[in-house]
Amino acid sequence: MAAESWPGGYVSDRSLPPSLGGGVGAGIGPGFGAGVEQTVSGVATRVRGAALVVPLVIAIASRLYSALLLSIVPLLQPNLAVPHLTGFRSPFLQWDSQWYMTIATWGYHAEAMQAGPFGGRHDFAFFPAWPTLLRGFEVLGFQVADIAAPLANLLFVAAAVFIFVVLERQFGRTTATWGTALLAFSPPAYVLSMAYSEPLYLLLVGALFATRSGVVRGLLGAAVGVTRLTGVAVAAAAGVRWLRNWRDWAALATAVGVGLAFAGWWAFIWVLTGDPLGWFQGSAQWGHKLGFAGIAAAITEPTMIKTGYLAFVALMLGASILLLRRNLELGLYAVLAIGLSLIGAPVESMPRHAMVAFPAFGLIADRLGPKRSAFLLIAFAAIQANYVILAFVGPQPFAP
Repeated sequence: MAAESWPGGYVSDRSLPPSLGGGVGAGIGPGFGAGVEQTVSGVATRVRGAALVVPLVIAIASRLYSALLLSIVPLLQPNLAVPHLTGFRSPFLQWDSQWYMTIATWGYHAEAMQAGPFGGRHDFAFFPAWPTLLRGFEVLGFQVADIAAPLANLLFVAAAVFIFVVLERQFGRTTATWGTALLAFSPPAYVLSMAYSEPLYLLLVGALFATRSGVVRGLLGAAVGVTRLTGVAVAAAAGVRWLRNWRDWAALATAVGVGLAFAGWWAFIWVLTGDPLGWFQGSAQWGHKLGFAGIAAAITEPTMIKTGYLAFVALMLGASILLLRRNLELGLYAVLAIGLSLIGAPVESMPRHAMVAFPAFGLIADRLGPKRSAFLLIAFAAIQANYVILAFVGPQPFAP
């Protein structure tokens, strides 16, 4: 297997347009050479712009597909059995979407907001970046319930562009195309059309891995650190990259940015609850059978549904482990992102958490090739329809 083909978020000089110091024409003198340089630069820019149409088309098509699936839900189940925090009944605003909308409207609370184990469920189990963004739109005059789902869809469309760039840099354009498509149509990808934080997170982490600027990586790292717990995986992967090269200030800035942001969030919960370990009252105590305990229960008392959930997670984890040999930072991020889910999430939510390990989709597409990736894409889209039914239809739906 080839060694790492690019160091983290950096592009090679050859991939840069000539006007930025790479490619044909670099070093050519003024006059005719400058004209050639400008022409090549213009062509490179147009070609690059055309290439980015691919992830845009994929992202938009996938959001239309997921939106169609969610729109059919009221026809199959007029009265949703989803636990409610709000009076909204749209499938686009259910499950965790309700928590984000209530936080955006009323902020965080020290007391539990819903009955549950270990003293109830707290709203500070949900990180603040996404509800804060929604609150910003509310200040501008938009209703949170009106803007949340459309904004989530738009954020994923933007995220797909950065994800495509990262995968193209690592695997090439064909594999990047199929890898982006596998992510966009993956079984849990319907949540990317709901008011969930995953679209914002994927946009931030995709942009982080795509950029070469240490300052930008530090700022994006801070944003990632207050968007999802998976930011810890970003920090750890960047930290390992820095330990391998102490002059890699971009990696150090990433780890520090995530760490400081997470520390600030921890401190906020401390002040909110009066408990220095208040963070553990949140998602770490959401249910009885989380992480390995839930996996053990799913194995000892198997059902087709939970076996299917674990099969998708196993596919993603296996691809992430293989990716370690291609690119340590991307592979380690993907492995740790999935590992955090295996430690602390309910089995039914593990596929959604594994989905943010987007580099794994590139490895899968690379190993399968275009034809088999196309078959897997069709299977993913069909399974996604089943996931939507499981999440909304029936007396005891499964939370995404």
